[in-house]
Amino acid sequence: MSRLTNYQIINSESGEPLFAVIPYEEFQQIRKHIEDEELTLPNKVVGLHILEGKSLLCAWREYKGISPDEMAEDMGMTSDEYLQTENKKILSPHILKKAAEVLGTDSRLLTED
Repeated sequence: MSRLTNYQIINSESGEPLFAVIPYEEFQQIRKHIEDEELTLPNKVVGLHILEGKSLLCAWREYKGISPDEMAEDMGMTSDEYLQTENKKILSPHILKKAAEVLGTDSRLLTED
């Protein structure tokens, strides 16, 4: 006797599972959970930002182990320009996007909004 399920497993020719087909609503819930999870700050970033008073940009840079000079070069800036940017409270969307790309994170995690 087979029981009803709301998903389907698609196997390879050798019988190994390849795909799972699930209802779209469940997919959306899983996707939202994953997206929300990706938008969390690592504990070290929080510590550097809150406890040490560093900007989120600086905290992320240090967390990723990138020097200010490397960050400046990857963002197409001079070291002085980058250091001034790193200490600003509000960053332009263009700068946020470039910094997020270099850091491999979401630009929303570089602002306090």
